[in-house]
Amino acid sequence: QDNVEQGGEIVRGLLKYTRKGEEGFSPVELDKLIDAAVEMTQFKIKKNELILMREYGDLPKIKGNFTQLQEVFFNMIDNAYDAMMQRKSEKKEEGYQPMIKINAAADTRHINIVIEDNGIGVKDEDKQKLFTPFFTTKLSSKKGTGLGLYVIQKIIEENHGGKVAYESKYMKGTTAKVMLPVY
Repeated sequence: QDNVEQGGEIVRGLLKYTRKGEEGFSPVELDKLIDAAVEMTQFKIKKNELILMREYGDLPKIKGNFTQLQEVFFNMIDNAYDAMMQRKSEKKEEGYQPMIKINAAADTRHINIVIEDNGIGVKDEDKQKLFTPFFTTKLSSKKGTGLGLYVIQKIIEENHGGKVAYESKYMKGTTAKVMLPVY
């Protein structure tokens, strides 16, 4: 039964990547995208469990497919949440406050978005495997299919002509950097 469920998750993840979405490419507001991604997490994440800080002003719109980008930011927020909950349960630090910070800035051609969390981070030996299909750093293999970052990379780089990179310090947190084209 567990293998069937995991297989279903894998297929759903691959289908989301390969479908181009109904809307095609249009102007996308970062704030609405983050709202939609957070909305998708509502059944897993309780709003009082973490602080979500948005540190950006008026930005030009992103040239993108809203559905695909919503999937990207949902995955990023979901990964950050899992990493923070893992740190919370493993380290049991007094006063630990899970936090995600989203910063963004734009030039005439690109919007650069930085998403930082203070979760468990990634061990040095795992960093080069982050975008490998079916590789997961999540404690239980039942929690992750290992397709999240792979799909994120494909959507950002192949579908949108952008760039995505991760920096992480084990037991400190992870920073995701996403560059997308301006509409």
